[in-house]
Amino acid sequence: MLTREQRIGAFFVVGVILLFVAIELTLGVGLFKRRYPLYATFRDVQGLDTGADVRLAGIKAGRVGGMQIERDRVRVKLLINGGLAVKKDSVARLDFRALSGERFVALTLGTPTATRT
Repeated sequence: MLTREQRIGAFFVVGVILLFVAIELTLGVGLFKRRYPLYATFRDVQGLDTGADVRLAGIKAGRVGGMQIERDRVRVKLLINGGLAVKKDSVARLDFRALSGERFVALTLGTPTATRT
């Protein structure tokens, strides 16, 4: 039979696991997804935040992992979901969500003959 402390400990562990599952299902944060990095450079990233969506042809494909200034440009790290392949001739641009005004990175599909990254 479990002691009172063991039951409290088990309840706590189950609660933490359920919290992580709820966050994943509700927010789609992707805590356990494998991602690979790609980089894009822009002149201006005003309004773009770390964690913003990356969309490939309108479909959520990852998130912005970070940004840093390099000379006169901003280098943006894109963390792409492991199951998706972005082609080498894909183009990245900054876009706005219509209602919220949030910025995100939009990637084009590229050409059918282009190799994948």
